[in-house]
Amino acid sequence: MKSQQASGRIGGGWSKRIVAGVSATVLALAMAACGDSDEGGESAAAPTLRFAIKENFAYLPIYVMIDEGILEKHIPGAKLEYIGVNSSVDAANGVVSGQVDATIAGTTSFLTAWANNVPWKIASGSSTAQIRLIAKKGRYASLKDIKPGDRIAYPSPGSIQEIVLAMAAKQQVGNAQAFKAQLQPLGEPDASNALRNDGVSLDFTQSPFSDKLLEDPGYEVVLDSKDVVGDTALGVFVLSDKFGKDDPSLRDKLTKAFAEALDLITKSPDKAAQVALNRKIGTSVDANKASIAANTYTTALGGAENLAAFMYQEGFIKREAKPSDFIDQTLAGTR
Repeated sequence: MKSQQASGRIGGGWSKRIVAGVSATVLALAMAACGDSDEGGESAAAPTLRFAIKENFAYLPIYVMIDEGILEKHIPGAKLEYIGVNSSVDAANGVVSGQVDATIAGTTSFLTAWANNVPWKIASGSSTAQIRLIAKKGRYASLKDIKPGDRIAYPSPGSIQEIVLAMAAKQQVGNAQAFKAQLQPLGEPDASNALRNDGVSLDFTQSPFSDKLLEDPGYEVVLDSKDVVGDTALGVFVLSDKFGKDDPSLRDKLTKAFAEALDLITKSPDKAAQVALNRKIGTSVDANKASIAANTYTTALGGAENLAAFMYQEGFIKREAKPSDFIDQTLAGTR
């Protein structure tokens, strides 16, 4: 794809190279353009699209959309800017500051930011994944067997793991906040190692980490997210409310391009795995194919409404979340 590509960063600590060979001059120009959000950054002839991204599989659809020429097909001549982020929180800050037009966010992280008046909406689902609470075999028949001193590893506050566990706790023990004080934020593979070494009692994680743990017959599933929320969107494609203000058709075109990228990942995992490797994600094409297979890349938004309603009812967010308010209804035909 022939387009101007630049990179920047939002949030401390991010230092990975997003676009190879970016010169200091191009970077300076890009950052100046990012700060000029009032101008819109778009024109009918050559719109500028600013993506918040991170080098992991959650963001693979954006990389595929760009590297496989899908975005060029839908929005010819688009100029691209990349803003590196560490989390959905960083992406939300980028939207607020006017530096970000589009990104992929965790569903619950998106809802938390939206409830705090971040001006963005869901354009499409992005991926679903099976999340499983794992422990050493024979220790827990259900959540009722978890003792006050037991520690539960999970990715971060506000993650879908926290919300699903709260939903399950409400169902099984009658208190959504029953295990809140026992949660311990840990990234993977640290959480898996902590479980193996008795640093935590349970690990609420997803493929491929859950699969690796379960290869050992000494571990078992205590809770499966599908039994709580079914097939639920783990990640969503979101657009800033400001994006496409001068040309609303850009929102529709970009969302259609994203849907086509998801379709390519599903139908051509070899090609998607190579795109990931080219973008410094993963270690090999075969390993990347396994990681892709652990997720379902889909535009479906199943479960998002239930998550939003629960989060409001239980006080995780203070703003009532009606789907018509946080999902861009003008793009419903693209899902």
